[in-house]
Formats: sequence, C-alpha cells, structure tokens
Amino acid sequence: MKNQTPFSYSFFLFSKLYDVIVEVEYAYDVLFEHMMELYSEYHESKYNDPNQPEYECIVAFLEANKTTIESQAMQNAERY
Repeated sequence: MKNQTPFSYSFFLFSKLYDVIVEVEYAYDVLFEHMMELYSEYHESKYNDPNQPEYECIVAFLEANKTTIESQAMQNAERY
C-alpha cells in the first residue's frame, strides 16, 4: 500500500466499511485508537493483498474477524 497514514483514503474506506459490517459503536474518545489498531491488524494481514481490489480485501477482513471484533468491543465497553 502506498500511503499507510491513518488519514489516507484506505483508512477512510476501512472505517466506513467497519461501520456498515461490524455495527459496533465505541465512545468517541476510544474510537480513533481502536480504528488505528484494527487498521494496523488489517494492513499486516493476509487480507491486504495488493493484487486484489482494496474494497474486497477490507470487506473480507472485517467479515472474517467480525465475531472477534464484536467480542472485543463488548469487553472494552465494560471497562468504560
């Protein structure tokens, strides 16, 4: 990926697809950090394939990890 900064189109797309697929809400004060960590996991994963369309790669990552992401969100919600 050319631009790995959190303010790239890739990060924006990731965050919007997260909203649609995962449907878990975080408090705004922890959301950014959560998205940064999750995006980093995606970026380092096998799903981030430069030979495939980015949209499909992100969707596949989020769908494959949806249960884990939702479980972590519930655990984090209990702490706040």
